[in-house]
Formats: sequence, C-alpha cells, structure tokens
Amino acid sequence: MVGSSGLLHLSFSGNLLPRLDRNEISMDMHLRLGRAYLEAEGLASTFVETIHPEDEMHSTLEATVGAGKSARVEYWKSGREVILALENILSHCGKGWGDLNHVLEFACGYGRVTRHLIQVVDPKVVEGSEILGDAVKFVRETFGVRAFESSTDPDQLELPPHFDLIFASSLFSHLPRHRFEQWLTKLSHALAPGGILVFSTHGSTVRSEVPKDSTGFTFIRQSESANLSTDEYGSTFVTPEVVEEIARDCQVARIAGVERELWSLQDLYVASRDPALRLDDWRNMSFVRGSIDRFDTSPEGQFRISGWAADAAAGEKVCEVTLLVDGSREVPAILGQERQDVANAHSRSEWSHSGWYLEGILPPEIAAGDYVIAAFGHSSSGRRMCFDVRAIEVPLA
Repeated sequence: MVGSSGLLHLSFSGNLLPRLDRNEISMDMHLRLGRAYLEAEGLASTFVETIHPEDEMHSTLEATVGAGKSARVEYWKSGREVILALENILSHCGKGWGDLNHVLEFACGYGRVTRHLIQVVDPKVVEGSEILGDAVKFVRETFGVRAFESSTDPDQLELPPHFDLIFASSLFSHLPRHRFEQWLTKLSHALAPGGILVFSTHGSTVRSEVPKDSTGFTFIRQSESANLSTDEYGSTFVTPEVVEEIARDCQVARIAGVERELWSLQDLYVASRDPALRLDDWRNMSFVRGSIDRFDTSPEGQFRISGWAADAAAGEKVCEVTLLVDGSREVPAILGQERQDVANAHSRSEWSHSGWYLEGILPPEIAAGDYVIAAFGHSSSGRRMCFDVRAIEVPLA
C-alpha cells in the first residue's frame, strides 16, 4: 500500500515485509524527482525550474497531492498537459506552433504553463496577463515574456485584436456568470482573423458533493485562492449547453468542447470569431495517465512493483509500460491486470484492466539506498509519456 509518509512504504504482500517508514520527502528528493521527470520528457536542458514561493497552484498541490507523490512533479506534469492539449487543438485547426506570431496566456499565474510554453515558441511572441502584480513581475523577469496586469473588470483592460492564440486554463472555472460572459466577449474580440481562444471549465458532473443549479450554471463563493475575492473568483460548474448558449450571446461564431480534457477534471473549449474554422473532428488528445502504486520487497531480495496506466483518448490504449531506475536501462512491465478501482474512479469502464506489474529478484549490484523510478506508457497512438516518478528505498539485506 501507499502510506501517509513521503515515500512509498515497502508494505505487506504475502510474506513480504514492510521496510520503510519516513515522514516526508526531503527537498533534495523533491528536486531529484522533478529533474527525473524533466529528463524523462526531454525538457531538462533549458527548462526553468524556479517556483515562486507565493505560487498557489504549487502550494495547493503540496497540500493535496497523494502520499508518495511529489508536488513538484505534479506541477510540471499539469503545466505540460496544457501545452499538449493546445498542440492537439492547433493540429486539428491546421496550425502549428511556428504559425503563431502573437500568443496571450491569460490568467497566467506564476508561470505553471508559461515555463512549458517557452519550450515550444519564442518568448518574444508570448504575452502573459495576471491580476497579481508580483506574478506579473515574476513571469516577466523569469521567463523573458511580455507581461501586464489584468483587472477584475474586463472594461478596464485594453487588448489589441492581434492574437493568433489566447488560452486561459483555470479561469472560466472560477467566474460568476456575468464575468464569464464579459471575459468571453473581451477575449474573443482580441483574436486576429482566424485566431482561436482556448479556455477550460468545470463541467456539471464534477464535484458531486456540490449542489448544482438547475439552470446549468453554478457559481459558489469558494476557491483555493487566498488572494482573490470570492465574489469575483469562486468555483464555477457549467454544462456544455450553457457554454454554447453564452457563446452565441457573445457572438462567437464557432465553439467546440471536449469533456474532462484537462487533468481528468476540466472541460476544454475552443472558440473563434471565424465561422470558417473547422472544429468538427477535434477529439481528446492521446495522453497517458497512470500511477506507480506499490513497491514491495523481502529480506531475500524479492521485489514487486505495480500500478496502472491508460490512454485518455477514446479508442487508444497503452500497449506497453516500461520502468527506468535512476536513468538505467528501461525494463518492460506486464500489462492487463484487473483494476476495477481505477475504472470506477475515472468513470472509464475500458480501464478495468489497466493494471501492470514487474517482479523478480533484485540484482546483486543493487545497493541499499534511495532510488528514483520513472514509469512510461507507450500508447497505440505512438506517444511515449512519463506518467509517474517516485522515490523508493531498497533496504539492507
């Protein structure tokens, strides 16, 4: 099992014995895990690792991330997921990163996504906007992009109509209806001809414990932010039908959405003022989700490591899982184990056999100590992704 400590417990499994009990992952291990993920995804050489101490996205993950996981890794992964989603959308619109001359990351925070964005486009074409002045300064100085302060009132902000891409992840998922409508109008009017606006929302089916309004638009005065008024920034849940209705009222010519496209939580929408834009064949991106759940070992050197992996795109599947320990040779795991718990948790019946495992005898050259293990999913789409990075400890014999 995964315990409440920072590292994976070496837990009971038949005659296998628990060998590890630590209170937390050290900062050195957080850095090591983060860098292992970046290297696994080919991002290590120029990636900016600095995280602002007031970054609420990161601090929220520190408070909520599951036992055995690193908030730093989850932070990198969540930002990279936005970039891959945008790449998928651009492809369906017949565009690529090189076609973009003006990109606006709206509500950019302290650069969770920005640091990934400048890996795929020149920072000179990027502008960031954020209501928090310290965040604007940090993004400008740390990532070399242009940045400016936003406002709670869209009428107080001037935006030139020249952006090829505007994206706002985790903004519309927090707005009351009048601001939702105002910002959709404001941002769509800032698009260049043929430009696209990408934004995310909470659908009406997430957070089942929150009572939803029968109108299809629910706003509650509650959020993870300690810096913003809950009158302006709360938690919003909206059905696709209502999003389309609002878009029509805001004179958006084309809009399309995919449910739970980001983080298995938020719906993603593409909007444009160009009626000729084709969005009919836009589908979920191929994205491998998964986890390393257990690491068991015995005094005799037996080990078993297990978890699950699945492709989020309909019709795609994970064909292979490989494990990499401290940068050594990748080893394939055995797929197809029953994981009905995963299928139920994600409401994806096709994930009921998403489990994998690897077992054997620890090689004699493996010394006792801490190791970083990265897990990769190889999808039928051809995509190879690192879906989890964990710290494990091999005990003394």
